[in-house]
Amino acid sequence: MNPDQSALSERWSANPMRQAGEEALDRLKRGLAPTAARLPVVNGLIDLRGFQFPSLLLLNEISGSHGRLSGRDRVQQIKGRLTLRRITLADIDFSFAKVAGTFWENCTFERVKFRDANLQGVRFAACNFSDVDFDLSNMENTYHGTTLDSTNGTYERVTFRASNLVGSMYSSPRFSHCDFSRARLDGVDFRGSRFERCKFAGRLYQVWFRGRFPDASPGEQDGLRRTGVDPAS
Repeated sequence: MNPDQSALSERWSANPMRQAGEEALDRLKRGLAPTAARLPVVNGLIDLRGFQFPSLLLLNEISGSHGRLSGRDRVQQIKGRLTLRRITLADIDFSFAKVAGTFWENCTFERVKFRDANLQGVRFAACNFSDVDFDLSNMENTYHGTTLDSTNGTYERVTFRASNLVGSMYSSPRFSHCDFSRARLDGVDFRGSRFERCKFAGRLYQVWFRGRFPDASPGEQDGLRRTGVDPAS
């Protein structure tokens, strides 16, 4: 962690920023977006750089060939996942933030920055993004797609430049005018994803662009249902 990034994270441990961060998190839990009332604004964006969302607790994990699981399955038992629903976030900077493990459902992101953020294991279910920056972020094991109740999942003018998307999962999202240049995509299967004028530049190792799979394994179906995702989508 560089000095600037460390300072951005540490400032949330003392007032007045600590209280402002707690209020921002409380608003999110109530389905409301953070406001600039108590938070600074930098370059026209509400400044939540370096903010840390509550961490979930991993209780157990089973992967590989185990019982009804196939080699590509991974089932985790977790506790404390923060679930945020039906929020519209606009003009916010989450650069260097720790967002890992959160679950966003039916949310809208407009002009939001997640540059160099930790998004490991985040679930973006039926969310819509426009003019969003994920450059240099860690997006390992993220989910992008639909839910049982919605077929949304659009990415318009979104950048993933030099981001880490290894292990990410997809269920029919649509990408329009997006940039994946230099992103780490090793072994990624863009199941059912649709692409319009998107850019891929760099190494693509065992990357799959395939249609939808109606025959998900039992382990996959169970894992998807636990996160509110329709395995038939």
